[in-house]
Formats: sequence, C-alpha cells, structure tokens
Amino acid sequence: MLELVNITKDYDAAGEKVHALKGVNLKFRKSEFVSILGASGCGKTTMLNIIGGLDKYTDGDLIINGISTKKYKDRDWDTYRNHSIGFIFQSYHLIPHQTILQNVEIALMIGGVSKRERRRRAIEALKKVGLGDKLNNRPNQLSGGQAQRVAIARALINDPEIVLADEPTGALDSKTSVQIMELLKQISKDRLVIMVTHNPELAQQYSTRIINLLDGEVVGDSAPFEGEEVQEISEQEVIKKRKAKGRKKNSSMSIGMAMSLSFKNLLTKRKRTFLVAFAGSIGIIGVSLVLAISSGVKGFINDMQNDMLSGYPISIERTAIDYSSLLDMSESKEDVDITKLGDKVYVDSLLQSLASVSNLATTNNITDAYVDYVKQMPENYYKQITYDYGFNVANNIYTDFYVTKAEEDAKTYSGENASATMSVTTIRQMYSSILGKVDGYDSFASMVGTIDGYSEIPDNYDYIMSQYDVVAIDNDGVASKDYTESRVKEILSSKESLVIVLDEKMMTDLTLAQFGYFSQEEFLNYAYYYMTGEGEDSLYNPDLGLVGSVTDGGFDYSYFIGDTAKKFTWYSNDSVFDFNVDKTQIPTGYVYKSSVEGGTYEFDSLYEGVTYRKTVNVSPITADENTVELGVKLILKKKDDISYGCLKKGVHYTEALTNHVLQTSANSEIANKMRATGNDSLPSMTYYYNFTYTDSLATTNYSSSGYLTDSGNMMMTMINNMLGNGGTSSLDALKIGLGFVGANSTPIAMHIYPGDFDLKNKVTDYLDAWNTLCENGETYTTSYGVTTEPLTDADKIVYTDTVGLIIGLINTMIDMITIALICFTALSLVVSTVMIGIITYVSVVERIKEIGILRAVGARKKDIKRLFNSETFIVGLTSGLIGILITYLLSIVIDVIVGTLVGIYTIALLPLWQAGVMICVSVGLTLISGLIPAAAAAKKDPVVALRTE
Repeated sequence: MLELVNITKDYDAAGEKVHALKGVNLKFRKSEFVSILGASGCGKTTMLNIIGGLDKYTDGDLIINGISTKKYKDRDWDTYRNHSIGFIFQSYHLIPHQTILQNVEIALMIGGVSKRERRRRAIEALKKVGLGDKLNNRPNQLSGGQAQRVAIARALINDPEIVLADEPTGALDSKTSVQIMELLKQISKDRLVIMVTHNPELAQQYSTRIINLLDGEVVGDSAPFEGEEVQEISEQEVIKKRKAKGRKKNSSMSIGMAMSLSFKNLLTKRKRTFLVAFAGSIGIIGVSLVLAISSGVKGFINDMQNDMLSGYPISIERTAIDYSSLLDMSESKEDVDITKLGDKVYVDSLLQSLASVSNLATTNNITDAYVDYVKQMPENYYKQITYDYGFNVANNIYTDFYVTKAEEDAKTYSGENASATMSVTTIRQMYSSILGKVDGYDSFASMVGTIDGYSEIPDNYDYIMSQYDVVAIDNDGVASKDYTESRVKEILSSKESLVIVLDEKMMTDLTLAQFGYFSQEEFLNYAYYYMTGEGEDSLYNPDLGLVGSVTDGGFDYSYFIGDTAKKFTWYSNDSVFDFNVDKTQIPTGYVYKSSVEGGTYEFDSLYEGVTYRKTVNVSPITADENTVELGVKLILKKKDDISYGCLKKGVHYTEALTNHVLQTSANSEIANKMRATGNDSLPSMTYYYNFTYTDSLATTNYSSSGYLTDSGNMMMTMINNMLGNGGTSSLDALKIGLGFVGANSTPIAMHIYPGDFDLKNKVTDYLDAWNTLCENGETYTTSYGVTTEPLTDADKIVYTDTVGLIIGLINTMIDMITIALICFTALSLVVSTVMIGIITYVSVVERIKEIGILRAVGARKKDIKRLFNSETFIVGLTSGLIGILITYLLSIVIDVIVGTLVGIYTIALLPLWQAGVMICVSVGLTLISGLIPAAAAAKKDPVVALRTE
C-alpha cells in the first residue's frame, strides 16, 4: 500500500546542509497501527510530513498503492492529501472562527461533496467521537481532549486510507491520552495509522508495529513488511491507473467555500473589518458624490432641455446662421507666435474677421421638394411641425380702439384723426408712436411690435394639454372653467377661434393695449405710474388707476371670452388693399402731413393707385364671403412643472385660419398684381396715420408712418444686416412678397418640436440625410411623384438647433469638470487600495496556521489565493456598499439644502448603474490590492505554516 524507497531529505540551514532523513526504506500494510519512536530531531515528523504529502523528499521514491510519486505535481499531492490522508496534530490545528462542525466539514468541502451530504457525514463523525452535542461550539469552548476528538473526526471524515498522528497525546493528560489512543487503535483496524510519539509506553501498549529512528535512519522495526516490488510508471500511466481505481475528482476549494471561510474570519474581527471597509469607502464616496452631482445636474439639464425643445424647436428658416462654424471661427484664423514678434506695430486684419463672419449666414433654398421631405419624416420623431408662410395676420385683423376710457365705455369715438376700428398692425404702430412721446419710454417704442403678437397654435390636443392647463373656455357664449376634450379639440380646429396664452395668470399691459383691450388713456396711466409714481407733479391719474392689475382685482374671464367680450374680424386681401383710389379725391385719413400746421402732401401708395386700409370707416372695408369673425374661445396657462412651452404668451390663431388665409389669398388682386409686375416690395410698404396723444397736460394731434413688416424676428434681421445678407434674388424676393400677403403655399420656415432630446437627435439625423443627398448629387422623389434634378450643395439646408448647441456646450463643460474632480478624488481610492493591501497582508500573517490546515486537508495553492481574494472581495464589496449608501444619504442632504436655496431638489442623483459601477470599482481595486498578499499566502510552506503560533 505505502512504501518509502531510499527516501532522503535535506534542509539548508544557516548556509549548511542538514540531513534530516538518510535513505529510509519502509513498507506499510493497509491496516496496522505503527508508532515511530526516536529522540527529538531524529526525523520522525519529517518522515510523517513526507508520507502525508506536506513535504517533498529530496531523493528516493514514495510508492502509493503501487504508483510512484516521482511524477506527481502539486495538484496530485493536494488530491492525495484530501482523499487518502487524515492528519491528527498535537496542537489540534482547528480554525478558531469556525464551529467544530465546520472544522470537520472542511475536507469534504474541498473534496467537492454536496452541502447536505457533508453535513450528514460530519455530524455522524462527531457523534462517533462523542461530540454530537457540541456541533455549534467554537474551538475555544472545548477542552483539550474534546479538541483532539474534533481533529480525529476531521481526519476520518474523508474516509482516508492513511491516518497520520503527530504526538496526538502530547498536550493531553493521561486519562484523556488513553481515550485518544483507544480511538486510534479502533481506527487502525481498517486502515493504516502512523503515529509519531515520545511515549514508548503508549506505543508498546497500543501499536501493532514500532519503528525506531536515530539521526534520520531506521534503527529498529518490530514487524517489518516486505510486500511486492513496484515498478516506476509514466505520468500517463499514473492517470490511467487512477481512473481505473475510480479515484475521486481532484480537490478544489469552491468560491462559495472561500467566501464562507473569509466571511466568517472577517466577522470575528468585525470592528476592524468595518473600519477598513469604511476607510476604503471614502474614495468611493468622493467619486460617487461627484458622479451624483454631475448626473443630477445633467438630469436637471436634460429635463430642462426636453422642456426647452418646446420653446426652442429645431428651426428651418430662409436665412440661417451656422453657429457651429461661429464657434470654430477662431480656429480658422492663422495663429501667430507673438513671442517671435519684434518691437513693432503689426496689422491684425479686421476685414478678414468680418469676411469670416459674413460667411456664417446662409440662405436656405426651401423648395416644395424639401418641404415634402420634412413632411415624410416618421411621425414618432416629433410631436408637432409648424409652418410659417411669411404672412402677418395682424395686417388683416381689425378691432376697436379708443383714446379715452369714456369713449371705450360708450363704444364711440369722437376724435378727428383716428378711427374706432382699425387693424391690429396699425394699433401697434400707433402705440409705438405714442410711447415715443413719453419721456423714459421713447427708447422702447420700437419694441411694441415684437412683444406678444399673433402666432399660430398647433392643432394637437395631446401636445398642447401636456404643457398647458385650461384656465377658461367658451361654452355656449359663456366663460367657464369646465371643459371637455371634444370642446377643446373643436376650438383648436376652428378658424374662428383665438386662444390666449398666459404667463402664470398674467398678461402684459402692452399686450392688452396692442390688441385694443386698453384705451390709450388706461395704457398711458401705467406708463405714467412707473415713470413718475404718484404725487402732485405726477402725470398718473389715481382715479383711473391701474386697470386689471393685482391691486385693481384683475379681469374676469368674461372680459375675454363670451358673447359680451371683445371681438376681432379678419378681412381678405381684396378687402384690405384698395385698388380704386382717386388721386384727386384722397381722404383725409390717407394724407401725410409733413408738419402739424400743414404743408406738402404725399400720396400713400405702394403701386399706382393701391393703398392699405388701416381703418374700417375712413375707406370702408366691405365684408365678403371670406371674412372671418374671430373671438377668444380658450385661455391657457403653462403647467407649473413646465419652464418652456411650445406657445408664446399672447394671442394665437388656429391652423384652420392659416389654411383659410392661404386659400383665399392665393388669387387675391394684390397677389396677382405682384406676380404680373414682379414687384416684391410689399413687406416694406409704408402707410400713414394720424394719432392723438393725450396726457394730463394737453391733447395734441400727430401724424406718423407705419410699415407692413413682420418685426417678430428682429434679432435675425439685425444679424442679417450686420452680416450683409439682406439682399435676395428677384425670384426669392417675389416668393417672400407673396408669402407676406398669404399667397405663397411654400413655407418660408418650419419648426419641428421633438418629444425629447433623444428624438431630437433622430430629427437632426433625418435632416442631415437630405444634406447627404445633396453632397452625393442624388435626386429626391416627392410623395406626389415629382423627381428633382440632381441635388447640389446649393440645395443643402442649414437648420438651427439652438438647444442642442447650448446643451452640448454645457454637457461638455460638465464632463470636463467631472473628470477633473474624479481625478482629484480618485487619489483617495489609491490610498485606500494600498491600505487594504496592507490589511490583507496582516490578515495573511494572522491566518498562517489556517493556511497550513487547509493545505493539510488538500487545498491547492490557487485555493489559498482564492481564499484571500475572497476576503478582499468581501472587503471591497462592503466598502462599495457603504460608500454608495453614504453617497445616497449625502445626496438627500445636498438635495434638501440646494432645494431650499434654489428650489431644485434633484441636483445630486446617482443612477443605479453608476452605483453598480462604483461598487465594481471598489471590488476591483481591493482585488488588485490583495493580489500580492494572496500570492504570498499561496507560497507558504504548509509544514512551516503548521508550526506557526
């Protein structure tokens, strides 16, 4: 069964070679109780360790079941110890943080036995040695004899062929020693028991064979065994023979076992473990907080940008600015190394800069084909697309205007120079002129036409209602707060409907004035109040007050909605533009006076005999079948959680009215006149009006001129003028002119409202695809079957993605700051990694004996590595969890503080996936920190480890 053939073992000690064994030759029977006697240092324990595979012989051979071990590798020795050897040590060598049941189970765990089976066998083994009632006790709760019984149970649990006992009674009293010897004698009946002892009496009494050693040589053998000669075989034959004998699978410590052993060890040092984990979590907390704040800020920006997409849609306009080129313009300028310039003055070309700026503006060729391309965009990419055809609906909408409150109340007008009913465009121009007479407001007079004008409201119930609340609605001519979906949809689809959009529950004084809701006297009273305040010298009239203000009590909804509310009328071009004016019979209202006292006269006309009817009564406007009576039917207010909406505050008309304007204006006389003459100057048409400026000091009559211009895009006009791109071709100009009177079916601008930022990217990708067609010179076939000529660079369309540009810059800045802060806080991760590596090495030093025990029961070197890697994994996982928990707690505190200060309660928000990444980072770093200590642990000599106290 077991044979030692000329075994020698040499050690190096202090530069000298020590011969522990000198050619030992022994054969052992399958079952016998062998005692090895000899003085200290004679080689007894060395021989026992070689037999048990803990130590390796220098020369000779160890034959096991007829197989030479010369070809054995570490894995073979590990398996041999696990399946064939059971160790009983003098000092018991029990793992202190494990229960006695778990100590006994260890060999089975390494052997791969199932949890249920190993538990059954361990309990049975402990019962056999009389410890069935102490399964859950720790080793420090046992007596010496009980601890040795546990060691015996552990040695027998794997049903080994050989039991090796090294001074099993050396630390026991005589009575307990006898009990242990009786157990060993009983065990030797069906297996080989080899015991090293200094007690010859016990050896004589219980052993069936006594071997005496002296200075590393066998000097006596009471019952020698010759056995059969065994031939050395190759490694392949070793494997075959092992399989033929039904050898169990190789020993291996599972990850679960390694985790269990490490976890229990850490629990015994729970305070230190917590402190280490907490210290390791500091770096995780720092980086996680940076990520949380970065994510929270980005989340806030993301919500804001999704909201902003409603107020700043993707716009495709006739004139566009390439903002990305504007940002990159500085890079295109030639760099000059100023350190190489001499002491002279040099020229920096401003003309070059201006030329670069002028190239940033581009004129888009918005064709019917391109409009069709936009309309073919998948509907799930956007919430709404609106089309701007270039007309100013205010030119054709008329309403009442009064100078004084008394006239407004009486619904009459007694002045000489103005009418009670005039176009909204004229009212705006009139107020611009009036404000120009008021000291302190004259510089703002030109802004009147740019504030809260008419604009189209999308016919999209779901989109509108997702951002706005219904404040009031027209129900059978009565203002009501109750509404139904069908009624709102009916209003949004009717050309007779006007919709007011409030800012909170406010409308500006200027908005109310320019739509005729204020008399001139009431509006000027606001100007006087905020200019001069109250007092004897003030122009403010306290008796008139600030009509509709918070202090005045505001307006009831019936002031805007219902049968008694203000009405508006849209007239067609043929009613608004007069082609039948007799130059010799020019009405007073159409005369421009060069001075108040009179003087020269100029005929008001765009073309020969054409005038714009600014009022209804001077040159009477006749209603026709195309006239539309308008009234406010709906009042909306932006929802509290919406910062930007798709609607501007002010008064809106419906898409149905837009379609009506396009249909009725296409063949109007003014449009046909423009087509016939090619005249395109209507957008700058001048008309003249007189107005009365009344203040508390005097009433004065004035004359001024207005322009049929759409000043709503003043900023773009200013930029175009600055860049020198005001000029257009005659064809484009004619299109713009026709569009201005509503006679051009091709929009001059389109505005796309994506649902969110991700969809915005899909929209821009779709628009970019058109430009790719242009670059490749491809054609496009419209939905109505028309195929374009090959597209060129001239057909490229530059769109304006304001939100994308701004948010992109902001996110880039946040990313840069985040990276910088992470790099800074990551230093603490490096420190904690080094610290955990040191603590792990300390743990290795503390658990050296445990390493020896595990190696003795068959654990491999890689199992020892796995054990300590498991420990660092647990520490890293704990550090990560603590770090993430504290991060979330601190995030709550930060959110409360920031929310209290600025009203934003989600400024620190760590996403779960980032939390998971940080936990993985913590685990990864601790595993790295534990690699060196784990490797050092695996290299420990098991014999030396078992001797460590």
